[in-house]
Amino acid sequence: MEAHSPEFRKKKIAHNIMNIIKSEGFDAMLCGGCVRDQLLGIKPKDFDIATTSLPQQNLAMFKTDGFRSIATGLEHGTITVVYKNHSFELTTLREDTGTDGRKATVTFGDSFEKDSIRRDFTINAMYEDENGKIFDFHDGKRHLVERRIVFVGNTQTRIREDYLRILRYFRFSSRLNLQRNREDFEHLKKLSHLIKELSRERVHKELKELFTTIKHEKLLLELIDSHVLNHSLSLTQNLTIKDCIKIYNSWSEYMIKTPHIHIFKMFLFFLDNDMTKQQSCLAIGDLKASRLEISLMGWLYEAYESDHSLSQASMFKLLNDFERITGKEYQNKFTVHLFSEFGSSPGLEVFKSLSNLEQLKNKLRTSKPFIDGNQIASILPNVEGKKLGEIIKELRKLQLNEKITSKEQAIDWLAQKKTS
Repeated sequence: MEAHSPEFRKKKIAHNIMNIIKSEGFDAMLCGGCVRDQLLGIKPKDFDIATTSLPQQNLAMFKTDGFRSIATGLEHGTITVVYKNHSFELTTLREDTGTDGRKATVTFGDSFEKDSIRRDFTINAMYEDENGKIFDFHDGKRHLVERRIVFVGNTQTRIREDYLRILRYFRFSSRLNLQRNREDFEHLKKLSHLIKELSRERVHKELKELFTTIKHEKLLLELIDSHVLNHSLSLTQNLTIKDCIKIYNSWSEYMIKTPHIHIFKMFLFFLDNDMTKQQSCLAIGDLKASRLEISLMGWLYEAYESDHSLSQASMFKLLNDFERITGKEYQNKFTVHLFSEFGSSPGLEVFKSLSNLEQLKNKLRTSKPFIDGNQIASILPNVEGKKLGEIIKELRKLQLNEKITSKEQAIDWLAQKKTS
């Protein structure tokens, strides 16, 4: 980590928090993802801290010297410490006293090793003190070197404690490019039906991150073969791979960074399994997807099912609808690359046409109308207000649709409006 980088400065603040805790007679260390990511050479987004001090003690400790404390999850032992717009999760060491696959009841402890036993994977169960010493109770560092994802302790026990770990297993292995083993896969497949017991909000959040990371054919096959996607999406029929393999193999690195890529990927799965627009929107709605995500799913179906001989104005409407829904300017990478190997279909032609219109769109937006509003008002002096606005809009649409191609034709059209 480079000195004076944002991550370096944030880690330094985390160390200051740890030192304050130690000055009060307690112990504290960095934990989880930040320790893992540093070992992988990845810049940590957050620096979470585990401590022997209790939540109420932590709240009281960080109320001066520019610090602010927020009670974000006291029942789980967590508070948030804020300093100069940087936030840090500070959690008391815990031991599970009961689990039901959805939530855990905990008791607070003072052992980092016992705290590590309740974590999901060995790579997420490491701690680092203020001197950079790593405390690794389950060979997580070795598993990172070997590029393997391994459950802490017994796989089935960890899954039954928290069913969401089924999805997290696939997400972390995909994101960090870690090897999965067959024995774990069989356990995941056997227990995959438990995903349906989770709240749809939790599944949606995890599934969204998982779909964002998928890059390889092998992971797709495992997600389908294990029935994880069926249970996550509440589908009655089994998903099949079909042409999706070719599509995923064709993605380039920049495609992975496309906004809302998880919706595009889900759309492909739904389309590949002959699901209608209504069924697909209901499926992600059941996952508590946002209005934007549901609207984008609907947009993809509308574009895919459209007649490829759409007029230029209709194509332009599709572009505008995309930008209204997503807040992003349409670019051909959003759709065409996804369908570049999907085979012949009217929808494919639509997406290709949208791609061709990307440059035309900018040209049209900057092109001037044949007749402006003032000229139209002078030709139609008795028309004003809302009615005049409708005529201006209609004339612009005719121009975009190339039904009117010159100023003379525009004047003739307005003259007909005047006499009608």
